[in-house]
Amino acid sequence: MTVSGVVETNDGSTFSLLTEVTRLLDAERYEEAESLCDEVILRNDLLADAFYLKAAILSRCDRHEEAVDYYKQALEHCRCYDTSIVKYYFALSLFSIGKHREGWQSLFMSRIENETFAPLHKSFRRFAKQLFVMQPPPAIIHIHVDGGDGDNFALMRYLPLLVEKGYTVRFETNDRMVKLAQNSFPTVEVVPCASDFPGSSGLKDFDYHLPIVDLPFMFKTDIDTIPWNGPYIKANPELVEKYKSQKGKIGICWSTGVKTADWHKKSSGRKSLLFDQLKPIIDVNPSKFVCLQAGPARLDNNRIIDCLPKDERHLTWAETAALIENLDLVISIDTSIAHLAGAMGKPTWLMMHKYLTSWQFMAECPGASWNTSSPWYPTMRIFRQKVRGDWGSIVTDIVGELKL
Repeated sequence: MTVSGVVETNDGSTFSLLTEVTRLLDAERYEEAESLCDEVILRNDLLADAFYLKAAILSRCDRHEEAVDYYKQALEHCRCYDTSIVKYYFALSLFSIGKHREGWQSLFMSRIENETFAPLHKSFRRFAKQLFVMQPPPAIIHIHVDGGDGDNFALMRYLPLLVEKGYTVRFETNDRMVKLAQNSFPTVEVVPCASDFPGSSGLKDFDYHLPIVDLPFMFKTDIDTIPWNGPYIKANPELVEKYKSQKGKIGICWSTGVKTADWHKKSSGRKSLLFDQLKPIIDVNPSKFVCLQAGPARLDNNRIIDCLPKDERHLTWAETAALIENLDLVISIDTSIAHLAGAMGKPTWLMMHKYLTSWQFMAECPGASWNTSSPWYPTMRIFRQKVRGDWGSIVTDIVGELKL
């Protein structure tokens, strides 16, 4: 699109106005950005860029229904451009309003068409082998980890469905997840990531491959056809016994990992609370809570039990799952812990931010069934921010529920 990689000018041209819209969008000055974008649209010039930016503004303001219409117009006007990035953000807005089947299609097309943004396309281009698009069995299907750990927990449910269709399934995943996946899916061959990941060193041969994120598209998953045959992540019984002293307690996780890129830091910060903000929740019964937090934020805990391995080089998802299996409830922000607990069928209370949302938790919409629950996890209850950045109301609501 024209606005990418531009230098700022002040000549009053449509091009310079779009550059200013981009700057305002990055600065989160959405009202000003939208007003200027509308002015550009009235000029009837560079409409592909203008519609795309208008859609981006609307999606940032939780106006996803409107954003979807503008993304469609952007795609209609930018046929001579690379539309893959537009399709990617179009998918996010479709997910936010529960249009999953359309969202998965748009996401798949964005990934397969993109050639410039590695996080989108590198998984597809990782192997010379053909992509798996439901070619008939028998065949060996190599499914490989993609996205964050939470995404992978959500999507592992599809692995046994492939086995049921007659495929031989291999799942390549990161070291922290291998033992838990092996215990959970005995009919799937679970292997650690290639030593040169995203290379292929040491991997056995296969017929087709697919990143795990694209399985819902292959299964034509919609909001009302999300597969659930009961809890599918299984803790190791011997490890469960190791944490039996925590039986009946409440696990809590308040922060996501902070990445190095600036936009990751901002995203992580918006999802996360400070440990001190949990004080009213913990004060209900401090002896009842146990820490599920990992990473730097774990050091902020000075009040509740922390029994997971202190050396995080030994803190695998198998250990965390074993602890969760003993708990009565998990309270978590939007991070991998929430997905793990939900996949295990554990009662889970999600403290959900109000920024750009996900395909698992969508955006709050009037009358929507997913406002307080997730169709991906039947045992999950969602407590949503009503105002961006306001965790206080969520904390107050959870305190009230704990006291009932």
